Amino acid sequence: MGVAATKGGRVTHVKPHGAINNKAATDMDLAMALARGIAGVSKDLIFLAPAGSAMVDAARKMNLPVAQEVFADRNYDDDGNLVPRGQPKAMVHDNDEALANVLRMVQEKAIVSLSGKRIPCNVDSICVHGTGRLWRLPVCYAPDLALDLLDVAERCKTTPDAVIATHRCPAA
Repeated sequence: MGVAATKGGRVTHVKPHGAINNKAATDMDLAMALARGIAGVSKDLIFLAPAGSAMVDAARKMNLPVAQEVFADRNYDDDGNLVPRGQPKAMVHDNDEALANVLRMVQEKAIVSLSGKRIPCNVDSICVHGTGRLWRLPVCYAPDLALDLLDVAERCKTTPDAVIATHRCPAA
């Protein structure tokens, strides 16, 4: 937080990353430890947590603001957790499929697992792992943008993909 302040910014969200994020999604003790750590710094920090995870419950128990996150380019298991990267089909490599995932999750407020199970969820944030790829998903940064995209496509009597094709995002 000090580094951000020296540059005129401020930290507003905390997101555990990688293995600790995956572990804390299902381990309530670890999720609570993270929530206590965040609360110890500031009760105003928003805990960015995978939708429907133990971290969401931990944030609520600690009276922390929480934003529930879904992943555009990852697949889910029947428990609503990310398919581990070492397993086949863990990642979504196709832009059209990732876009369809985002629009479905935002519009229907549900994750759909690889087996087709629908898991209701809130969507406050969308994560996209863009490493080495040129994503054409302007909707990836905020659920409201995805809903706006759906609205524009409907009013223009076209598809969301067609709207994106005419308004390309530069590589990040």
